[in-house]
Amino acid sequence: HHLLPQHHNKDKEGILSEIRVSFSTAHYIKPISMFSTSYEYKIHLPDVYYFDFKSASDEIEELKRKCNKLERFSRRNNIRIIGRKVERGENCLITVHKILREKFGRTDIKIERAHPEGPPNKHGGDKTPQHILFKVNSFQDKIYLMKASREQLKSEKYYFTDDLTPVDLQEKRKWKDKVKEAYENGNKYRFFNGLWRDSQGKPVSFE
Repeated sequence: HHLLPQHHNKDKEGILSEIRVSFSTAHYIKPISMFSTSYEYKIHLPDVYYFDFKSASDEIEELKRKCNKLERFSRRNNIRIIGRKVERGENCLITVHKILREKFGRTDIKIERAHPEGPPNKHGGDKTPQHILFKVNSFQDKIYLMKASREQLKSEKYYFTDDLTPVDLQEKRKWKDKVKEAYENGNKYRFFNGLWRDSQGKPVSFE
């Protein structure tokens, strides 16, 4: 349900085009039992079909990467509010406008939509999602809110965070202990565009 900002249509079409090409040229794979234990083993069938298990696996991984990149674009202007209980029947759009007005002093930021999102509330039995997900019209407003929230919301129990894809969220959580250890040693990292990065925006390797 994530909508893609209009100015990213060109990026979206480019990725979709690559995905279409990948599907149209994908290798046809026979059952794995037909292959030897070596991934480099190749089978040539009469005429047009060429089989290479390793190559096909690489193509699948590349296709997954492109799909994740496309989903990341579609979430680009989204912000999640985590740590604030969502009441049953709450008008999330009104709630977000109130937060922006009272905490940021902003009434000019246009919100495309806002609604409950995330895992259900574990307490009370009402199964209400615990997050509020909202989308701003301008990516510049998104950047402003994410940076300003560190100061403006520091006394609150809730906070703003990026709306990450499942793949990116898994990558972020994978290294959280390493990031915490680095922070305790005076190094601050930020997760952006699928990777943990230093203050200069360069990817950080924990392996």
